[in-house]
Amino acid sequence: VLLYGLSRYQKVFDGFGDTPNPARTGPALPGPSRDAGELSETYLADGGRIHLAARARPPGVELRVTASRPNERSPAQVALTRLAVARRLLEMGGGTLREDPTEQGAVELFLPSTGPETVLVVDDNPDVLHLFRRYLGGGRYRVIVAQDARSALRLAPRVKPEAITLDLMMPMRDGWEILQGLRSHPETRDVPVVVCSVLDERELALALGATEFLAKPVTQQELLTALDRCRQEARERRDWTSSNA
Repeated sequence: VLLYGLSRYQKVFDGFGDTPNPARTGPALPGPSRDAGELSETYLADGGRIHLAARARPPGVELRVTASRPNERSPAQVALTRLAVARRLLEMGGGTLREDPTEQGAVELFLPSTGPETVLVVDDNPDVLHLFRRYLGGGRYRVIVAQDARSALRLAPRVKPEAITLDLMMPMRDGWEILQGLRSHPETRDVPVVVCSVLDERELALALGATEFLAKPVTQQELLTALDRCRQEARERRDWTSSNA
């Protein structure tokens, strides 16, 4: 069911584009439907039914899978083992799986986008910009740069980056002002900010809203690890918000 759901809704990542048409395991009942931003479909498979419902939840998609097989019941231990394997596979790819305690046979999955994630690099030093582009190359991240406060505060709400790296020693308006501006704007207040600076101001940066602090010079491993932590914290925050909505 999990693999079928993943293949069936691969285009949901592209903003609910045209519904794909893979080989079906059975006839649709009655067919795909769209309601309030949700794409759903029910199929016959192996004597039961599979209902799929997907909705966009940036930076990915949330997929609800409900399976029913009235003529067969798997042993409880087998079902738990299958769920554990599916959960582990999803976690390896940055996703999550949660059982719905209110409905038997229903699970909710969060699937991260397969495209590159945007990182806004804010620094006035061209050498640092070049270095961070090289650090984050390889297709996993898309790097956008800003060399002053005005550009940073204009670009951040527009591009909606997954994370922002921020230097403190900037011309005109320093990194402290930029951090304050990011945290006061509704579109960027929850975006993880990694402060990268030669100044030894870790505690102050974290107190003012930074997510991570890295002392310059920053190595590639330090930057990638900090961004991974930011992604994990953002994912946990989204999960908590969703479960308490």
